[in-house]
Amino acid sequence: MGQAKRNKEGFDQETKRTNTREVNKLIHTTMWYFMTLPSFVLFFSYIGLFSVEKRYAMGFFIVSLCTNLFLFLLSRTNINENYLRYITMIATEVIIMVLGMKATMGINITYILVPVISCAYLDRKFTIKVSIVSYFMMLIAVFVRASEAVQLDFPDYDALHWALSFSAAYTIEYVALFLAIMLLSSRTQSFLAKLTAHSQKIITLQQNTIGSFADLIESRDNSTGQHVKRTSGIVKIIVDGMQSKGIYKEIMNDELCERICQAAPLHDIGKIRIPDSILCKPGRLTDEEMEQIKTHTVAGAEIITKSLSSLEEMAFIQVAKDVALFHHERWDGAGYPTGTSGETIPVGARIMAVADVFDALISKRCYKETMEYDQAFDIIKESQGSHFDPVIVEVFLAEKAKIIDICEQAKCREIK
Repeated sequence: MGQAKRNKEGFDQETKRTNTREVNKLIHTTMWYFMTLPSFVLFFSYIGLFSVEKRYAMGFFIVSLCTNLFLFLLSRTNINENYLRYITMIATEVIIMVLGMKATMGINITYILVPVISCAYLDRKFTIKVSIVSYFMMLIAVFVRASEAVQLDFPDYDALHWALSFSAAYTIEYVALFLAIMLLSSRTQSFLAKLTAHSQKIITLQQNTIGSFADLIESRDNSTGQHVKRTSGIVKIIVDGMQSKGIYKEIMNDELCERICQAAPLHDIGKIRIPDSILCKPGRLTDEEMEQIKTHTVAGAEIITKSLSSLEEMAFIQVAKDVALFHHERWDGAGYPTGTSGETIPVGARIMAVADVFDALISKRCYKETMEYDQAFDIIKESQGSHFDPVIVEVFLAEKAKIIDICEQAKCREIK
């Protein structure tokens, strides 16, 4: 029960992170269109609907441009998406506030725009915070425009009286709209909770299916002990190390890293099609038998496609296929089954290759004895730039203590 709850909470957080990232991108894209507003302002001023100076329109354009450039540069850094959403909301509110500072611009309901947009983040507490900040920024804009407003339309008012009167009126309007936003946000949260519960059932089914595949591999190829579980642990250590060091950060996003770790147990699934007489042979294989063993990479990709297409999303299936098909390729192009080389080998397969070979070196098999850890690490280092991606090997060697600990826990020296 506790594990199920932790899984659910993890899924909720991942959903929110993904949604936050996508909403940030969408708002940033939309804000570039805000820069077209000055042209509309000038047009309506030209045809006499209201009067706005060109310098104001140009000033608004400059504020919008600077805000968009700031958000663009910030989104290219490693800033936390949660922090970025706060900055995004404040930046959007600044543009709205600048738009409303001009007395000739009839800006009333527009002040609630940012709280409405914040509902897309699916976080009710965040929407409340945004609404409070937006309210006070609205009041600032009202007081800024007060002096000009009384000169144009309310000569009998002083600026303070006008600002207080309109602030009160805007507050009533704002509160009414805020209550509507809270209702919308509450309904959205309820829907998300139901969707999360349903999705968690699907995820559990998917994970059980993948786990069953891994167990099936273990039962067929019993001479490798817990090879699947150990290599999966090593892959996780390498992936975490690459993320913390920012290696291949342009492609190693959270989604890909998670998919690589999930796909690792399936890397040898193709061995199901290899006859027991070859797979469990107590001795070295002949050339013909070795060629048959090599077919497990292509067979694995085919099995994953046929078996998981109705259960998993295509993005995961592609990563799992890549890991199964290419984990015996070499950085120098001398591997199999396709002879692919360098960075054209999918990064998940490059990571899997290091974990797979290292575990094979240190494990006791029916045809070989164990190898000392230091010797195995030396062999991996010697193969850096020939067999393995040199950058991934650097991360692997830096995590030596964690990898040894994983192997010791899994009793890699023993045979079932």
